[in-house]
Amino acid sequence: MIQEEIVQPDTYKLARYRTESIVKECGSKCELIDYEPLLFNKTTNRFEFFDSHGFLYFTGVNHMSAHGMELVRPIYTRICKNLT
Repeated sequence: MIQEEIVQPDTYKLARYRTESIVKECGSKCELIDYEPLLFNKTTNRFEFFDSHGFLYFTGVNHMSAHGMELVRPIYTRICKNLT
């Protein structure tokens, strides 16, 4: 299955745990930028790499496409607004 080939669940969970620990240790100076709510399908219990029309969110492993960048744009907009 393509989802299993792109993101290995165990590797992802370990990396996520480590990142969460680093952000927690950093305190209020750091913020976790979390794509999981946008890309993880809780019904199928896997990451989605395509939207409902078949457009890819990624151009390759760990590289977001323009379509993927539009999906996560609100996260960065919120962060930038909070900086001012």
